[in-house]
Amino acid sequence: MLIKQEALDKTGLEVPETITEWHDFLAACKDAGYKEPLNYGSTYGQIFTGIINGAYNVWDWMFVDKDGKAAWGPAQPLAKEYLATMRKWEEEDLLNSDWVTADFNQRMAEAISDDCAVMMDSPDTMWGYWMVDNNIDFVGALNPVLNKGDKSGTTYLNFKRTGSTAAITTQCENVEAAMAFLDFAFTKKGWELYNFGEYGSVHLVNEEGRPYFHADGLMYNDPEGQPLSNLIWKYRIHSFANIRDEHFSNPLITAEGSYSGDIRAYWTENMDASYAMPPITFTSEESSREAELGTQLSTLRGEYFTKIIKGELPLDAYDEFLSKANQMGLDEFIGLYQAALDRYNAR
Repeated sequence: MLIKQEALDKTGLEVPETITEWHDFLAACKDAGYKEPLNYGSTYGQIFTGIINGAYNVWDWMFVDKDGKAAWGPAQPLAKEYLATMRKWEEEDLLNSDWVTADFNQRMAEAISDDCAVMMDSPDTMWGYWMVDNNIDFVGALNPVLNKGDKSGTTYLNFKRTGSTAAITTQCENVEAAMAFLDFAFTKKGWELYNFGEYGSVHLVNEEGRPYFHADGLMYNDPEGQPLSNLIWKYRIHSFANIRDEHFSNPLITAEGSYSGDIRAYWTENMDASYAMPPITFTSEESSREAELGTQLSTLRGEYFTKIIKGELPLDAYDEFLSKANQMGLDEFIGLYQAALDRYNAR
């Protein structure tokens, strides 16, 4: 949760903590002129990332419960209560009206408008779009909780064994060259080039041997005048099958004056990430079945949750949703994760 400082100033309220406080803050923002105060979600899944639903223990997808067992968030006991809350917020026009379909560009356009007070997004991205490009100051808030004093939680946790993957297809005409290209990303020089761009024009190396974006480089002096939030892709590789330097190579964090790293640290130090599913691995048979069942369950969840929140289905339709999920093989799906989690814990 990222809140425009001006919204806090206009409402005269503190950063909200509980679901009730969040409702009251968003309602106050609405009264202050923000027509759609919370930019709730988009087609890339912000509806279900555990920011709001996590307060109800209704995590986005698979998580580790208090007993250390694999569990599926949409099937948790308070799911209907979560849906009732979001339905109420939808009815009160506290959410962006296009949250079901909005793509990234739509969300960023809405973010800088006078209609939006709160974003659910990366502090790095919003430092670029809000502060750098539009001089909009903002603060980070912990994920909401149900009761005052509860520990804020998250399933968002970076493990060392994470990242993007790549594959060479049968259409490749030169497999050896393709493999060499992929291998290069895992050399020291490849790590430096992918993360920090070209030496000299984009980055230099300090006395300790760490690359950095220097003040006179292209990263901060783009000849086309593109915003810094675009340059993370122009002069370096932001996401690929390589060894990613999460912090030092992100100019949205390391740029002079940036406080997105401080927000990250605040979240890390004050939210319980024990719910996060570790980097488990499936057997080839499990992987195939997990993909099949996961696709079906994801589609089912998206349809039911969206329609219930939008008021197109009654709240009790959740019971039908859960019944269908069980018929699809939910127990088997959870079992696949439990088996993989058991193997991970046994290592």
